[in-house]
Amino acid sequence: MAIVILTLKEQPTVPLEAESINPDLFVEHTHDAIRGLPVFLGKRQHCLEDFFEVEGEKGDELELRGDASRVKWIGRGMTRGRITVSGNVGMHLGAYMKGGVIEVNGHASDWVGAEMTGGLVEGPNIKGQVEQSIKEEMASQSAEPADPLTVERLPRNQREQAEQYFNALREGK
Repeated sequence: MAIVILTLKEQPTVPLEAESINPDLFVEHTHDAIRGLPVFLGKRQHCLEDFFEVEGEKGDELELRGDASRVKWIGRGMTRGRITVSGNVGMHLGAYMKGGVIEVNGHASDWVGAEMTGGLVEGPNIKGQVEQSIKEEMASQSAEPADPLTVERLPRNQREQAEQYFNALREGK
């Protein structure tokens, strides 16, 4: 299959909702159809080509180039293929994913992989490096006396979730 390359023309002034940047859609469409896929800038619908240069057609492998930090919902619900991001990417990357791979060579905004049930989102913040920095931060914080004005007790369900998270970190999962 061919690789479809999307190059951001310029940073949008407000967040761009681009659920159509998805290998599931690109594998079925010609070059012209891909260029015409819908994206939303605020409440207004636009075409993908209004914001991206599009190269290639009918591929389940996408490469996204440029600072897409204001482009949201990339890879939403994808079930197959690969998206490689060469730059930053916005919120909700890979939300509701069921399969495929997203690789980010930059920074990703909030809610990466939210509600995903399959697939993989990866990047330079690989497991181990992030885990080590968290452990170092925890060790430095525990060495200092707690400030009674900032220490708050979490609700029970949040405490249990935090405990499970940190136990998994300690076990290297």
